[in-house]
Amino acid sequence: MASWVANTHAAVAMVLLLLMQFGLPAGSKPVITDPKCVDDDPFESCCPPPSPKKIVNFKLQPQSSPLRVRRPAHALHPEEARKYARATALMRALPHNHPWNFIQQANVHCAYCSRSYYQLGHDFPVAIHGSWLFFTWHRAYLYFYERILGKLINDTSFALPFWNWDDPSGMSIPPIYRDNSSSLFNPTRNPAGLKFIDLNQCNKNNKLDFLPEKRQCNLQVMHSQFIAGFKSSLLFFGSPFRAGDDDPFPGPGSIENSPHGSVHLSVGNDMSILSEAAKDPTFFAHHGNIDRLWTIWESIPGKKREIFTDKDFLDASFVFWDENMRVVRIRVRDLIDTRKLGYVYEQVPLRWMNIKTTVEQEGAFVAMDEKDGKEVVRFPMVLSSQVTVNVARKVGKKGEILVVSDIALDGRDYVWFKVYVGRVRGGRVEAGCFIHMERRANKKIPVVTKLQIEITQFIEDISADGDDQVVVTLVPKVGGDKVSIGGVSIFGFPARSKPVSTDPNICLNLMPDLKCCPDRSPKKIVNFKLQPQSSPPRVRRPAHALDTEEAQKYERATALMRALPDNHPWNFVQQANTHCAYCSGSHRQLGLNISLEIHGSWHFFTWHRAYLYFYERILGKLINDPAFALPFWNWDDPSGMSIPPIYRDNSSSLSNPTRYPIGLKFMDLGGCEGNNTLESLPMQRQCNLQVMHRQFIAGFNSSSLFYGSPYRAGDNSFPGGGPIESSPHSPVHQFTSSDMSIVTRAARDPIFFAHHANIDRLWAIWESIPGNGSKVFNDKDFLEASFLFWDENLQLVRIMVRDVIDLHKLGYVYEQVPLQWMNVTTVVEEVGSEGVAVAMSEDDGRKGEVMFPLVLSSQVSVNVGRKVGAKGEKLVVSDIELDGRDHVWFKVYVGRVGGGRVEAGCFIHMARRANERIHMATKLQIGITQFIEEIGADGDVWVVVTLVPTVGGNKVTVGGVSII
Repeated sequence: MASWVANTHAAVAMVLLLLMQFGLPAGSKPVITDPKCVDDDPFESCCPPPSPKKIVNFKLQPQSSPLRVRRPAHALHPEEARKYARATALMRALPHNHPWNFIQQANVHCAYCSRSYYQLGHDFPVAIHGSWLFFTWHRAYLYFYERILGKLINDTSFALPFWNWDDPSGMSIPPIYRDNSSSLFNPTRNPAGLKFIDLNQCNKNNKLDFLPEKRQCNLQVMHSQFIAGFKSSLLFFGSPFRAGDDDPFPGPGSIENSPHGSVHLSVGNDMSILSEAAKDPTFFAHHGNIDRLWTIWESIPGKKREIFTDKDFLDASFVFWDENMRVVRIRVRDLIDTRKLGYVYEQVPLRWMNIKTTVEQEGAFVAMDEKDGKEVVRFPMVLSSQVTVNVARKVGKKGEILVVSDIALDGRDYVWFKVYVGRVRGGRVEAGCFIHMERRANKKIPVVTKLQIEITQFIEDISADGDDQVVVTLVPKVGGDKVSIGGVSIFGFPARSKPVSTDPNICLNLMPDLKCCPDRSPKKIVNFKLQPQSSPPRVRRPAHALDTEEAQKYERATALMRALPDNHPWNFVQQANTHCAYCSGSHRQLGLNISLEIHGSWHFFTWHRAYLYFYERILGKLINDPAFALPFWNWDDPSGMSIPPIYRDNSSSLSNPTRYPIGLKFMDLGGCEGNNTLESLPMQRQCNLQVMHRQFIAGFNSSSLFYGSPYRAGDNSFPGGGPIESSPHSPVHQFTSSDMSIVTRAARDPIFFAHHANIDRLWAIWESIPGNGSKVFNDKDFLEASFLFWDENLQLVRIMVRDVIDLHKLGYVYEQVPLQWMNVTTVVEEVGSEGVAVAMSEDDGRKGEVMFPLVLSSQVSVNVGRKVGAKGEKLVVSDIELDGRDHVWFKVYVGRVGGGRVEAGCFIHMARRANERIHMATKLQIGITQFIEEIGADGDVWVVVTLVPTVGGNKVTVGGVSII
């Protein structure tokens, strides 16, 4: 990406100016298009002639003339057809650098769909496909294109035709586009389109021998895409796309996939490639019909219009050349009513409106039998062949949404798959499809998106109303081997509550050499209940300060645990495997065929607290001591910055042979041991204290940052971890032992439990600090998430997050020890010091351009725009992609241009063991308000962010850097 867009005073000033002009409230995040256009990819040069300095805000004009009427292209009168061809010919004849020139106008579409336009004030592109901006941007595009054509022929009543491919009379390329001497002709079209335009592979269905049958198939496609499946604006328009969003394809609406995508592909060549599509004049007739479908959707009663009250939708804005040779900024709210824009569509029959859905009866495909309901398709998976999976649903729930999640592909590839919903051993219906049109680019375009289909009517059509599961089949048509699927699930709409819950019936041993799943679960699962505390609370003490009796008691309890039968749920390895199963994709989310992961999200602290609680109670049971308490490894204090003595005796049950000798001397919390400037142990310990201060106090004063990103039922794993999880949590794992450095084996080292007791203690300390608002505790999806553990009474217990919030109610506290890191001063590295990168100067903003996404094989510095005076600023490193099997570590610095910098945080991913690649896409968020103050950058409109790879930089891709 072109970082210079976000790195100019003008960009930041313009954001502020536009927010004031449009009267947007604080916190609004509409996508605002930066008028600068950047041809990032030499493969595509789409940018229009440079914009004038003055950009005019669009204003709706009172309509004094009759409304322009857009008519079906196949039904135009000869005079109407000649007028359109003449206007297009005049447009083609303009100088090649004229903004009205036909190719320049086609390039407007190219620029907006090839990452050439950026969000004003952000280093992320504007995306007009795969989100709720699809309909609105194209309406604006056609509006100005139509006005320019009218200006060229001096006819203010000129109206574009629409291609009426949703009616049998229009299901082929209209005659006006077939004359090869006409300005409306394009030589790259697929000849098959002269006979039939296919809305969803009806032409390739071997059962449809005659054209009337194929046309009927098209009508059924229209019905399913428009009526049966999509009764909400969020489903019809697509997923939200707000300013600062780093995912340019959050999820398309129903019509964008089909018929929109399929018509593009059916016409072929230019039309089949997004960046070239508008070079075929049929593009404008095609999108005229797409726009018409929006107006029809508006007229249908009974749907939800929730996005039309969302200011981030209504206040999004784009820039276009208008018919008066001005560059105009137009907002979505200006585009809602076609009559206010001066045009309407001629009414034509809607033969697809009341078509009945075709149910393919048993025998048309092989569904999973009821006895096979527990068979599990392992996601993520490459869709190289048809996949059939049973998906749970809630009987009687209306507004059900089928979600195909984490659809990952290279944006340069053409991908098409169909989605069927059926009954076990019964019929099925085609519920929808996913179509991705190829984009032209020199390098990979990472796309991770989702498909959402409202299936209530389909459930009725197949008579599955009373079934607690349905059969979902994904059928690849094109490029199946180039797309991976993360999962398939069904939600109710609106999804008010989506807490993650552990499925007790499904646990997958995904690796033959590492079996983590428990041998068997009892039929009865007990819900955890907090008990009144009649005894004094158990006191967890520093491991290095335990007295002899306490140490012997702990060692004896662990020895008894190791001596239990291998398949006993209290056995030490079985207990260690509890952690393994929850971090290897073995456990699944209840009712969904999606893995449940307890790292990289807001459940990191809570799951580990529950894990240690039951582990501690079991140890106490084994030695008949209800007062037994686990020790904590006090590595955040100089007295505890090495492996505690109780874990060093090789004959002890607390020993582990894979430990690293360096840990006996010093435990590194964040790259201090490897810093050549720290020559003595006291200096390294002081460095550790600075790491603690930075991770705990300076950068993270909100629960949304401290805990990590939300993780709800159906979500993909690893949405984003909190600061403590990255460091000091991960470095202690990495530098302790071989077992500890691999997530799936970590709990096989007894020191794991002391380490995580200290993590748990830090959570308790963070809660006690004034100003740390715990907003997550108001979120039911957080509080009602639940996990399964064996307890000290040999019961399998389901415990919710709300049960583990208060450690006093769980019957334990931590011994208070000094917090020497609390008031440590942040070290500001000055420019010119060893190891400090020279930041870009203001004049180097363009020269220092960094192209995202990039592989972090070496240090990267980038200027990032910020809003002066903003509080609670967050630095976001987005689209961090890697293989979960790899160990990756990079540091993040924030500095002034020509000034000092501070280490603001780090990203650390611990290696996982797996036979196949684990695709991970996550982000890092850092609160930087205090860092901005410490480097004296309060008044600066941009800062320098430096990413420094420490381990595995060549194995990780970074999508972008921004401040929000």
